Amino acid sequence: MKKSLTAIALVAFFAAVPAAALEDGPAAGQASAEQTALKSGQVQASAAAKAGSVLLDKLTGTFKHLAETGAGGREALQKSMQALITEARAARAQNQVDAVFFFKFNRLMTVIQLAIVEDPQGILAPLIDREVGAFVEEVTGESVVLSGAEGKRVGIGTIAGALADEILNLKVYLETLPRREAMRQDFYKQFSPGRKE
Repeated sequence: MKKSLTAIALVAFFAAVPAAALEDGPAAGQASAEQTALKSGQVQASAAAKAGSVLLDKLTGTFKHLAETGAGGREALQKSMQALITEARAARAQNQVDAVFFFKFNRLMTVIQLAIVEDPQGILAPLIDREVGAFVEEVTGESVVLSGAEGKRVGIGTIAGALADEILNLKVYLETLPRREAMRQDFYKQFSPGRKE
């Protein structure tokens, strides 16, 4: 049953591949509208990668500054996080970063806020456990429990490691962004009926 579901999923995926992606390209020396659009998309992707990199550099710079100076603590971090998310929202509104980067960056900021929030009565514990636990699992592949009695309990070190890994994942995403459309087109060409090896 699993094999047939996998096959159906693959068929559905490739049925959704745009027909133009599977067609042979123009004759040698001719630039197609797709190639022109691809180059334009690469320029836009490069600009988005730069804007996203600035946000990530500011985020890591904030942590570096706080670690080096030891000043500010939770309040300084929260103030910096508010300024960063405001900047990220503005960048998204102006299409300076794409939806994928913004979603992941926003989630990163949310997890940081949840990890540092003061909750002495434990009112937010179920929310923090669910959101931060899901984030750590998605990034590291390990199911964790932050405050419950069941499962693998983790501390701030595990959360910090997952945050660092996600920052690196976002950096890799941004580095490949300008090439992503070309990579997608190369992938689609594998399924072109006239393809010869």
